Amino acid sequence: MSGKSVFRTLVACLFLLLGGAALLVYGLYAPVSSPQLSGKIQTGSIQVDGRLRRFDYYRPATKKSGLPLILMLHGSRSLGEHFRRLWRYRFEELADRNGFITLYPDGVGGHWNDCRKNVSDQAHQENVADTRFLLALLDEFVKKRGVDPDRVFVVGFSNGGHMVYRLGLEAGDRFEALGVVSANFPTPHGQNCVLEPARRHVPRLLIINGDADPINPFGGGKVTLFGQDKGAVLSSEASAGFWTERLGSPPEQESVRDTQRVQYSFYSDGQVRLLRIKDGGHSLPGGYPYLPAFLIGPTVSDFSAADELVNFFLSAPSGHLPE
Repeated sequence: MSGKSVFRTLVACLFLLLGGAALLVYGLYAPVSSPQLSGKIQTGSIQVDGRLRRFDYYRPATKKSGLPLILMLHGSRSLGEHFRRLWRYRFEELADRNGFITLYPDGVGGHWNDCRKNVSDQAHQENVADTRFLLALLDEFVKKRGVDPDRVFVVGFSNGGHMVYRLGLEAGDRFEALGVVSANFPTPHGQNCVLEPARRHVPRLLIINGDADPINPFGGGKVTLFGQDKGAVLSSEASAGFWTERLGSPPEQESVRDTQRVQYSFYSDGQVRLLRIKDGGHSLPGGYPYLPAFLIGPTVSDFSAADELVNFFLSAPSGHLPE
């Protein structure tokens, strides 16, 4: 390798390192104030496969047992605390209103070992058993914190969204419904999970993707983050169709509803929904813009993905959009 090539490689590595650090610091110290909540955000840890794994959680101040739980999976180069702040604590406000627990675990090295192959982060390179960790964490909350095992949901953003797909494939019977933001399913040649026919419960799925996302292309293709190759993905429509087929339904959408900000597509009588955020980037709709728009695309402020996800989780399966 020539001296110039070595120099360019070092500069690229430095850029990735500084970019990741800037993302983490920017999110953790974003000017987002915590609202008045009935309970307190608490911290814990469990030992899984020789690793001490950390998590945060929020339980409303209620004496009720058998509460639902929403597992919250952050994106790349991030932490659970970061993810909670980027949502502007909206899930905690909704937890107070609707009576559920939010659970924010941390990925190893700020990443999750999802279904994509040839990804260079620590979680993938060390083949971290994240499915085993997350299921062990859910077991603890069911046994020790009174969670209803039949009302467990999971939300993931970006890398966390890819981890949600993996959980749905490998442990779908543990979740009532799934929520994915800014992530499409990997292409057949770009994933390493075993796609066996669904023999047990297949959870409902809500996908929320922006059509101006420069990282996870709405129409499918190569995923890049700070110039780093993160594999290839299906289109958003094909991702929804893939999951619809796992539910035993034809992959075509059954109905569409269009609004000024969002196009709603319904599959399998509403058990699978795709929300196309018009002019939305690689961000959380209604959340905090963790990086400038020239890097991640626009962060829309006139639509709340958190409210939409909670409504989808806690309502009965239906092909009809609440007015």
